[in-house]
Amino acid sequence: MIKKLISGLLSALWGAWRAVVNGMKVVRAHPHILIYPYLAALFILLTYPIVNGLVFRVWSEVAHSSVFTTVNDTTMVEAAPRFLRILLGLVAFSVFYTIFVTAYFTSAMAASTLANLDNKPTPWYYGFTAIGHHFSRVTKFALLAIFFFPLSIIAQRSRPAKELPSVIGSSLSLSMAQMAPAILSTNKGIMATIRQSVDTLGSAWKENLVIKIGLWVVILALLLIGFLPQFVEQHWIDADTAQLVGALSAILFSFTAYVVTKVIGSVFTATLYHQVGRQKKR
Repeated sequence: MIKKLISGLLSALWGAWRAVVNGMKVVRAHPHILIYPYLAALFILLTYPIVNGLVFRVWSEVAHSSVFTTVNDTTMVEAAPRFLRILLGLVAFSVFYTIFVTAYFTSAMAASTLANLDNKPTPWYYGFTAIGHHFSRVTKFALLAIFFFPLSIIAQRSRPAKELPSVIGSSLSLSMAQMAPAILSTNKGIMATIRQSVDTLGSAWKENLVIKIGLWVVILALLLIGFLPQFVEQHWIDADTAQLVGALSAILFSFTAYVVTKVIGSVFTATLYHQVGRQKKR
């Protein structure tokens, strides 16, 4: 049993490594696709302050409404530091907003990667063109991206109980990069599209999960070595707001690192998806 688990783990690691190596070959052969992570970072940096400024304005009104009163008619928000109240609202929305934005750019990156692997002519804007042709459909799945795990579990509910580990594993590994081919090439419903993506990848969900875990390791490493928030807090001109500004800088840096890493990582997921698809056609 242990030998089988070790063998399976080594096989997944090797398969993931092959996908990463082949994905890097695509990047080297077609460096213009790196425009997507750059544009993703730029988009987040430009829109984050504007969007979250609007959200904070709404959140500030909600936080001081009667919804937040306790049984003693004293508001909870009065007992909490102001910057914590701000962060509570901003972080909650920012998580959703970041995943939503990332879904567009990972889909564009995956579409360009798959086209390059099929030796199709791909200008730098190819991915955006593919997204534009299916914008409403991509938007629908982008809105649902944060719920892919439970949706995948539901979509695979008819599978036998003995396949439960595979159902959970494939649901954990499911991402927008894996979904992109089915989203852009079919008009199936949500559950049918998820099932097609999961079925195409098949047992390679293990390799996909390794890639996903590897990307999270990279993201965490970037956050650990990130010095920008501390630098901003230490050198901010107003001592009273330095802590708040430093915290907001940390949030912005975290989400930018997440977006860039996920978009670049979609090359490897798309490459794995392509490899498995070709093997099944043989």
